[in-house]
Amino acid sequence: MPIRQVTAAFTTLPWARALLGALALLLAGHITCLADEPVLFDAETGLRIDHYRAPLPAAIEGAKTVDLEDVEKLAAQGAVLIDVHPAKLPLEPLHELWPAAETRAIIPDAVWLPEVGRGRPDPAFLSYFETALAELTRQDRERAIVLFCETDCWMSWNAVHRALRLGYRAVHWFPAGIDAWTKAGRALRSAEPYRLSDQASAPEE
Repeated sequence: MPIRQVTAAFTTLPWARALLGALALLLAGHITCLADEPVLFDAETGLRIDHYRAPLPAAIEGAKTVDLEDVEKLAAQGAVLIDVHPAKLPLEPLHELWPAAETRAIIPDAVWLPEVGRGRPDPAFLSYFETALAELTRQDRERAIVLFCETDCWMSWNAVHRALRLGYRAVHWFPAGIDAWTKAGRALRSAEPYRLSDQASAPEE
């Protein structure tokens, strides 16, 4: 019997039609699930763009992964500590002073550069990050930098990659972040977002 006739005969059976219908629904559901899956990384830059709170890789090529004790030693040696936790309020970093006096509890020797760890930030924040690193390191690309956020925060991962791409050669990554610092009972200080040197001298409106 030709295959076409066998197929036609098969599909006339009630249980066969039900099976084919179930398979079609299953396939449609699978395709829908694939379509709903978020895109986690930017195809061009390779940076994380969604689901920022998730388990992190153990290391980043070109950077040194550090723990709490390492951070304390680096801070004592004059390293630049940078918290890249995002801000809660909208910010415009370059052309005028921060529009809101938002504060964050950070490691005492650190500065806060918000928004610079996002995968697709406003270009102004990329310029802000580059300028802030130059100021904080006094344009010394050999100066030790420690970048962090919270535990399982991909924004610190993004920021480390950005610093490396800017040519900094002593980049340290503290993936456990401020959560490890506070869990160890270390003190914090309240800080506003870091202001570039020209912002700090700008008149208040």
